[in-house]
Amino acid sequence: MKIKTRTALLFIALSAALAAPAAAEDQTTHHGRSNAAERFDKADTNKDGKISFEEFAASLPDFMLADTDKDGKVTVAELTSYLEGKGAKPKRAERRAKRIVKRYDANNDSAITATEIQSRQKKVFALLDKNDDGSIDNNEWPSRNWHHGKGHHKGTKKDNGQNSAE
Repeated sequence: MKIKTRTALLFIALSAALAAPAAAEDQTTHHGRSNAAERFDKADTNKDGKISFEEFAASLPDFMLADTDKDGKVTVAELTSYLEGKGAKPKRAERRAKRIVKRYDANNDSAITATEIQSRQKKVFALLDKNDDGSIDNNEWPSRNWHHGKGHHKGTKKDNGQNSAE
């Protein structure tokens, strides 16, 4: 699998994990800036033009908040309830919860832990940090929103239609 495809797939997984509702089809906000640029600015909490791993991890949803029984593991049922509490419709919440657990569950025990979440975040961060300097700058940050679905990035400037998400 080509590096660009792997990077895109990992970023898709990250995007799918975000707790916010699905992004609108329009790639710009009402301020004329791209959603990607706004996400970069929001994640860059110290406004130094770079995102450290700590800033990156803090900008992502804390799925451990869904651990209602406080056993250190988040199950599909717990995550589904959490997402419903954030406004997701029940069927959509369950589908998203299943996808998230499947992607983050490194030991295949049908639950995710804080360690598994952090491990996944480190992998995605490392892929985004193309120059390996320990931070993500604006040039390394993906320039557009990625939507899930087959062939979602086919034909973009990034791959000229040569790669697919399959």
